[in-house]
Amino acid sequence: MTAGILALTALVLSACSVRDPGAESLETAIPAALIASDLGITASEAGSRVDGFSVNVWASAELEADTLDAAGLRTMLQLVTDNVDLSDVNTLSITASVGPVGSDTDYIDLGSLGAELGFDDEGDTRFSAPWDDVVDFLGE
Repeated sequence: MTAGILALTALVLSACSVRDPGAESLETAIPAALIASDLGITASEAGSRVDGFSVNVWASAELEADTLDAAGLRTMLQLVTDNVDLSDVNTLSITASVGPVGSDTDYIDLGSLGAELGFDDEGDTRFSAPWDDVVDFLGE
């Protein structure tokens, strides 16, 4: 009985949000690609997390300018997807700020830009969409 409880506890804990072991390469590849682009990105971070049975890829970018257009977001989406070598990714989230992230950070409204591209607007400044929808969009 005790062994069964321990096994169940281990299974439940393993389903909690943890770092995805395949994230290391995208943690360097995505920021390098975003910074090397002509979007005026001065700093970037990226990673992935396993949340239950979902793999979530995220990226953040600091921009020199205080604006970005829908074409710029599309470029960001392309750069991120080109640099992810993970299977079974479920969602993609991107945030963009003007300068370093801090308590008085100004965020660029990527949610509205995503809506211009045909994605659902989550009602905040973050772009978030199912991975397959992003890949399908970029393939059109």
